[in-house]
Order: sequence, then structure tokens, then C-alpha cells
Amino acid sequence: MKKSTLLSLATAGAIVLTSAGTYAVWDTLSGTSTGQITVANSSVTVAATNMTFVEGTDTIGEDSIAYTGTAKFEVTDAGNNVNTMTLVPTVKNGDNIVNAADVDVTIKKGEVALTKTDANYTDTTLTSGDNEYTVEVTVKNKALAGNTLDVEVTGTASHS
Repeated sequence: MKKSTLLSLATAGAIVLTSAGTYAVWDTLSGTSTGQITVANSSVTVAATNMTFVEGTDTIGEDSIAYTGTAKFEVTDAGNNVNTMTLVPTVKNGDNIVNAADVDVTIKKGEVALTKTDANYTDTTLTSGDNEYTVEVTVKNKALAGNTLDVEVTGTASHS
């Protein structure tokens, strides 16, 4: 190839590269995509009150005694985001959790016993406002006599 041909090709390439790198003032080289989010103004809160237990009748010859208390959870849910409450009871003797074989726990809402799965009770009729649960603890181990047992019920609201 001749030098003049090579020079012509190099010049043409330089012109193409230069013109490809320049844009007119009216060219639009970028864009912005926009959207909106509406932030929900509702929130869910669960507030619990302390329980007071009443001792059942201690019958001579019986192997157990039952104590009944009321666990109350006030649910504020402006947007109806929750409809289920999972209740997890724990019975402690000091810092130690009492063996499940030594106590039975039953939780009811009104007269209806809640469904129990493992150690969790589920209320599928949760509503905004006060939700009261009857907690019955039956002590079956006489070795616990004279001890003060702490009963905790943790309630967690969710949407099923």
C-alpha cells in the first residue's frame, strides 16, 4: 500500500473518531426515571399488662393444684396489618425454667382454648383493642410447694 493511501485512511479514521466524540448542544445523553412511594401511616403496637393469679381449690388427695390469671394485650393496629397473636408461656422457679412435666399451661380466649403447637399458643381472632387470655397453670410436682413461680406470657402479633 502506498504512503498516500495509508495517510488517507489514517486521516479518515481520525475524523470519524473526532466526530464520534463530539455532541451537539441539543443532544440528550442521559435520562432520569422517577417514581413515588406512599409511606403507610399505620403502625402496630402490642402492650401487655401484668397478671395476677388466683389459687384454685387445694383438694386433699389431688396430685396437682391450678392457678388462674389473665394476660391482657392491647393491640393498636390502625391499618389492620395483624390478625394473629402467638403466645409463648414460660414458668420459672427463680432463674430456672420449670420442667414441662412439672406444670401444665393452658391458654384460652373467652371459653375457647387456643391451639397449641409445641409450646406456642395461637389466637387467629386477634383484633385491635384489648385481647384478654385466661392463663391456667397447673402445678403437678409437689416438690415445688413453697416456691414462688414466675409466669411470663410473651405475645407476638403477626399477619397470617
